[in-house]
Amino acid sequence: MRWDKKNALIGLGILVVLLAAGLLWYFVFRNDAPPAPTTPQYSGQQLVDELNKRYGANDFVGAIELLKGQKSVDTPEVQLLLASAYANKGDYKESLVVYSKLDSSGNLSAENTASAAEVAEKAKDYQQAAGYYDRAASRLEKEGNYVQDASLLYRQKAEEMRKKL
Repeated sequence: MRWDKKNALIGLGILVVLLAAGLLWYFVFRNDAPPAPTTPQYSGQQLVDELNKRYGANDFVGAIELLKGQKSVDTPEVQLLLASAYANKGDYKESLVVYSKLDSSGNLSAENTASAAEVAEKAKDYQQAAGYYDRAASRLEKEGNYVQDASLLYRQKAEEMRKKL
């Protein structure tokens, strides 16, 4: 086959038509809408109520899936609920992963830090439990909710964890 000017123009025309069809499909017929969430979306107290229903039915997996399906899953409040759901399910390692992320971002109160310590203790990660108990005592004092008995209890629990090492 001979490539002359006429054949080159025909080939170029076909290429332009194919490119135009591809661009038309890309910009007009492509569906950019995100898929609708399959998990019902709740906020605030509604979410807590739905979690409590699942806990009441011992559906801890359902509670975790509900939390993971929320658009607000990355907020500290929902992450705390997720850590608690993992702990209720008995998946202490995954609960500690969530608590660790919250701790490193500074989103754990003294009470939540103590909860993380209890989870670490149940997971038999005594080193991490001792660290969480120490941080819980320090945060309790820093938050101005200094209750000497609670602070002493957290310090004592930290020492107990260190003895188990």
